[in-house]
Order: sequence, then C-alpha cells, then structure tokens
Amino acid sequence: MPNELLPWHRKKWQLLRAYVDNGRVPHALLISGKEGVGKLRLAMQFAQSLLCEQHDEQMMGCGRCSGCQLFQAHTHPDFVRIEPKEPGKPITIDAIRELSDLLTLTAQYGGYRIVLLMPAHRLNAAAANGLLKTLEEPVDQTVILLLTDSPSSLPATILSRCQQMTLGIPDKNDALEWLRRQKVHEQPDALLVLAGGAPLLALARENSLAVRASLFQAWLNVSRQASDPVSVAELWCKQPCDRVLLWITGWVMDMIRLHHGSSVAGLYNPDWSISLQAEAQKLNLKELFRFLDLLFTSTRSLNTQVNKQMLLEEILIKWRQLPRTS
Repeated sequence: MPNELLPWHRKKWQLLRAYVDNGRVPHALLISGKEGVGKLRLAMQFAQSLLCEQHDEQMMGCGRCSGCQLFQAHTHPDFVRIEPKEPGKPITIDAIRELSDLLTLTAQYGGYRIVLLMPAHRLNAAAANGLLKTLEEPVDQTVILLLTDSPSSLPATILSRCQQMTLGIPDKNDALEWLRRQKVHEQPDALLVLAGGAPLLALARENSLAVRASLFQAWLNVSRQASDPVSVAELWCKQPCDRVLLWITGWVMDMIRLHHGSSVAGLYNPDWSISLQAEAQKLNLKELFRFLDLLFTSTRSLNTQVNKQMLLEEILIKWRQLPRTS
C-alpha cells in the first residue's frame, strides 16, 4: 500500500488526525464512496498509522518499526480483515462470531486493534445483527473500519452507530494530474470519463480502451444485423460481465441524452458521440427507456447465480429486435 496520500484525501486525513490528536478516534468509522476513489487505500493508511510505533508529523506510518513491518507483511496480530469468502458472496454470521470472540482478548501489542470490514453492504441479515451487538458494546482501543460503495444498503441501526466519512469524486484537473504522474499517457481524459471520474478505477482500466472499442463495434454490428447476438455474447463472456453491462448502460444512457439534445460534454462516451447520435436517431425514445430498464435489472441480477452468457444473449437479442427507422 503506497504511503503517499492521494491529493483528494488530504482534507479527510486532517480530520482523521484530529480524531487521534483529540483522543476521539471513533470505535466504528464508515468510509463510503464510489469504486475507485481510494476508500481502501485511505483505510489502510489510517490503520497503519494507528499501529505504527513512531509515525511522522503528518501521522503517516513510518514503515520501519515492527508494527509497520508486520502490517505491511499482512501478519500484524492486532489487524483483522473481514471480507466475503468469495467475490459477490455475503459476509456471514460466522465471521462476525469469530470477530466477537477475538475482541474479548487483549491486543497483543497493547495498543490499538483494527478491524477492516469490506464491503460492509455485503453483511447478510444475521451478520448485520451480530455486528450491531459489537457496535453497541465497543471495546476500548478497538477501531472498526467499514468500507462500502452503497451506504444506503446498510441497516439504519448500523449507520446510526458509525461515524461516517464520504469520499467524493475529486476535481477533474486534480485527477488528471494524478493519472499523468502514474505514467498514464493513453487518453487519460477518456479513461477518467469511463471510470465516472474515479481516478483509481481509471488507472486500473488503462488497458481497457481497445477492449471497449471492440465491444462497441460488435454492439453496432448486432444492431445492423451484421453479427449474431449469440456468437457476440459468447465472446463478451470472456470479459468481466459487470464492466460489459456498465459500458452498455453508458451507451444507452448517452443515446437517451442525445435524444434530449444534451451536449457532448455531458456524455459518458463523448468520443463516440457521432456513432451514438446516429443510433439514437433510429430508435424510439420509449423503447430505449424500456431497454435501459432491462439493463438495470440485468445488472442487479449479477449478484445471483444467473447464467451470464444467457443474460448477455438476452440483452443482445433485445437490442437487435428494437424497431429502427431506416
């Protein structure tokens, strides 16, 4: 985990420093924000600083003491990380019971004990109720850091017992400058737009522009009866399905915006405005909204045991069947 603070985290870090300086570190801190704004990075930096034996004047972990070295090696006995056993699965009551048992013991290094729980909105009902009991009876010098992209999905009882910190989308110029410092030279503007303004997500998808272009061309070919939807779905299944659906949803939302006369600057895909405008002019606006509803429903179903290839086939077949003008 890099020790340097992200530029858009500096004000939040000052708030975290104030908690420590005033002896008011919250027992439970909920850090929320969309994917790619650095929730995990900030939480890990804060956890390391609390476990560090000689942090610097900015309260950053020194990286040299035994606390920092154990933390960086993922072996610190007073740092606990709770996540689903598999991506997309819930956090179960068993994990919370193990945490409750652990918190009855004394911290091995005699300082803070840190619990990182992510994503918090993956707590199932039983786990949320179990965690609530822990939050209602906080243990001294124990800090529970909960991370989530979807705070509204958490029970109000959990939210009410957490100090909340929201990480917003950074200023565009700051984000672009940071991306350039990470040696991202290939269309950083386009990457940032595709990532919804989230710099870390843009960085992670640096090599995705060619894939996106290939999928978009296949998308157009299906609408023009030049490609078979089933064959295209089979190829698309080799990509992360959530990303594919995110891209398709962005294309359709842009077509709806163009129907309403929105400017290119307001699009998710400004680099393809001409192609999207041409498609939008062929389609009925009500039909586009119905299709967008299908995309939203399909995205929600990704958290279930849905057959992803069949899901993509249905979307592409519906897309092909939308009535178009010549």
